[in-house]
Amino acid sequence: MKIKVLGCSGAELPGFGLPSFLLDDSILIDAGTTTAAIGEGAQKKIGHI
Repeated sequence: MKIKVLGCSGAELPGFGLPSFLLDDSILIDAGTTTAAIGEGAQKKIGHI
C-alpha cells in the first residue's frame, strides 16, 4: 500500500495543509488539502473519497 501525506497540520496556514491522505493514488481520506497538494492529473485518478 502506497500512502502519500498531502497535509498533516491542524490548521490551514501558508506552508501547512489540513490533514489529507492519498492511498494507492486512487483513494482519498479527508479531501481538505487535495487541490492545493496535487495536480489535476493526479486528482483524476481518485476514484474514492
